[in-house]
Amino acid sequence: MAILVISTLGASAQMDADTAKTPRQSKLDALFSFYGQDGKHSAVTGGKGSENLQVYSVKISGTHKIDSANTFYLSAGVDIISSASTDSIDFVISSASRVDQHTSLNIGYSRQLNKQLSVGAIFSLSLESDYFSRGGEVWFDYLRKDQRAAASLNLSAYFDDLRWGRLQPPYITEARNLIYPGELRDSAWFDIHHRNSYNISGSYRYDLNKRMSLSIFPAYSYQEGLLSTPFHRMYFADKVLPEVENLPRTKHMGVLGIQLNSFIGGKFILRSYAQYYMDDFGLTSTSIKLETPLKLKPKLSIAPSVRYANQTASDYFKPYREHQSSEEYYTSDYDLSSFWSINPGLSFNFWFGRPEANKWQVQKLSLRYSYYQREDGLKAHIISTYFGLDKAKSRK
Repeated sequence: MAILVISTLGASAQMDADTAKTPRQSKLDALFSFYGQDGKHSAVTGGKGSENLQVYSVKISGTHKIDSANTFYLSAGVDIISSASTDSIDFVISSASRVDQHTSLNIGYSRQLNKQLSVGAIFSLSLESDYFSRGGEVWFDYLRKDQRAAASLNLSAYFDDLRWGRLQPPYITEARNLIYPGELRDSAWFDIHHRNSYNISGSYRYDLNKRMSLSIFPAYSYQEGLLSTPFHRMYFADKVLPEVENLPRTKHMGVLGIQLNSFIGGKFILRSYAQYYMDDFGLTSTSIKLETPLKLKPKLSIAPSVRYANQTASDYFKPYREHQSSEEYYTSDYDLSSFWSINPGLSFNFWFGRPEANKWQVQKLSLRYSYYQREDGLKAHIISTYFGLDKAKSRK
């Protein structure tokens, strides 16, 4: 859903273009963030153990609008991940699995067909030590003539290879085997190593009046392949030795989101968002998010927010040593457990003047902090900084 909203906003922004006289414009976005979490239910050790994790992320995105109709996109990102839980794959302190990195590359293009319709596509690559993913998406955006309503359709597919070894010598040239817990590598637990995802999502926005706007976001996803994580251990009530987590090979997921933005007077805007999720693993969740941007000065605003979510457990989840070895599918991953969570946050946004012709200039600076707490004890802190730079070039 986040990808859908971002792509919709990005493509809709192009709809303001009117004629080929629109100046050429380049934009550069830089995002730096830190995510740190801790908990006591690591799936790597069967639902017990440290979930300590730190992720340092850098993402650079650029768009270049060559005229009123054509826009090119390019983004690249790197995440450096340090995890105490994955360090337990081998039970060797500071092993190769403790520190990992995730890299991604996205290349896209969009075209404004007329004042109301635009289309776009993105090709994506992603690489980590235990998977390689490639995929893409296409989208179609429609804006009604009076601009009171807009609709978007997004289609995407991603194809993952879950074998380990691409970040080890000889690096990307050779994929090895699935990575299992250290003591369970004498068996080939799975005979497949792929995971394919197919997604369709849409959005519809309608301005109810000058003060209120309603949006609806439906989405459906289908996955097939290895949906278990090969290095997640499973401990059983009736068996001493562990096995590897096992989940069905297909999954259907559905999401419905509703957003209502309201101008409530003075300097306040209330953004309210509700979402319902369900899948055929038996998991359902509902969430509500409220955000109230407040403009303190013409170029400064703050936006406090809070999100509450409630989730039911998957049919295949049980805590440590509560599964029976006779069960067909089983997991002790607390991401699939029953819990509530709360996520308050606060962001500061600064705007600067319009860029001078042929000069790069910071247009927006955002600082954001959010805190996440889950019923099972998982806690996380997220700090991010965003820089938006523009460069305009007038056409003769």
